[in-house]
Amino acid sequence: MNITYILERASELLWGPWTAVGLMLAGLYLSAQNGFFQITKLALWLKETGGQLFRRNRSDSITPVQSSLAALAGTLGTGNIIGVAAALAAGGPGSILWMWIASVLGMMTSYAENVLGMLYRTRDSSGALLGGPMLYLERGLGAKRTAKLFAVICALSAFSMGSMTQASAIADSVDTAFGLPPAVTGIAVALLAAPAVLGGVKGAVRLTEKLIPFVAGAYMLACVAVICANYRSLPEAFSLIFRDAFSVRSAAGGFAAALLVGVKRGVFTNEAGLGTTVIVHCSAENSSPVSQGMWGMFEVFADTIVVCTLTALAMLTAGGDITAAFSCIMGSFSDDFVALSLALFAFATIIAWSCYGERVAVYLFGQRAVKPFRYLYILSPVPGAVLGISGAVALSDIFNALMCFINVTAVLLLSKKVREETGRHFKKRR
Repeated sequence: MNITYILERASELLWGPWTAVGLMLAGLYLSAQNGFFQITKLALWLKETGGQLFRRNRSDSITPVQSSLAALAGTLGTGNIIGVAAALAAGGPGSILWMWIASVLGMMTSYAENVLGMLYRTRDSSGALLGGPMLYLERGLGAKRTAKLFAVICALSAFSMGSMTQASAIADSVDTAFGLPPAVTGIAVALLAAPAVLGGVKGAVRLTEKLIPFVAGAYMLACVAVICANYRSLPEAFSLIFRDAFSVRSAAGGFAAALLVGVKRGVFTNEAGLGTTVIVHCSAENSSPVSQGMWGMFEVFADTIVVCTLTALAMLTAGGDITAAFSCIMGSFSDDFVALSLALFAFATIIAWSCYGERVAVYLFGQRAVKPFRYLYILSPVPGAVLGISGAVALSDIFNALMCFINVTAVLLLSKKVREETGRHFKKRR
């Protein structure tokens, strides 16, 4: 019995039916409390978020767009490619429907946690903005010990999910495509990440602001091209997704497997309910709680409803894994394209998670923790690349579950504050 086996069994225990159902019920409750904001005000939040993406930033401070692109960098990673492939393999096409449902409900969870993050954020001793679940746990609920526990788990997750899992995925794909040894890839990732990580939050958001639109745009265009090339299979792909979601005899394990895998992989990729992206959202200057909450919704929408769906449809219409899907339009270059896309997505995630880890380190230990954290974080891709992805993913799922339990409980206990702030915001707009 090895450590990977133990981690995988622990992950399965924590991500049982109760977790999936609990997350969806929490999202449903928050949605009902706020009038299903994510649906009834769809045009509004898309206009106030996606509609601002291409405006030029003339400020030296971190803007809502920059903080949101950094948060999106944290969510756009291995989950959008490997996670979707794993969901289809373990839960069948029906898992995609449950991923959609969980994401629509997760939009309101993300909205609520970002509103709370903005309401309870403060400034650290250097004058930089500091926010996240640890702040609304401490300042909103008076639960300082639990706040510190969340911060410790989040810091550990920064090394596992944020760095080691991503580096492992990069090393695996680069080894397959180019035959480069994992240790060499890990060292290369560490060296490339160093300038942005050493630059702190501002350095990270400036890099992700430039990287994410390019990487996501190129990947989505490639997926659309695959779907267009196989458009005759599109109706059958949608039919499979809806039919398999409620099947009790599907090869992948039926309804329960589809639901559990869909919700689990959805949370892994968009992080709704974990509270992690709130940490970087709270660095935005001159933004209201509700406005930043809308950016939280946009982030989940872009990550799962758009990018994950395009990945799934490309695979289902082409009838193979993602590399085989791209081969219909790229030929032998498909291996290289997938490896490059995965590497860039995962690299952006590594940079974004350095922000999360650094800010919780500051919360726990003050400014003296910044340099030690940065240097340790820069080194972490090397063991991540060498160790392999199975254990890293299982460890990440364990940390995700623990953060989720703490954060969602806090959000539900403070949900009245979210409703009141939402009401005040729209009352002012009239």
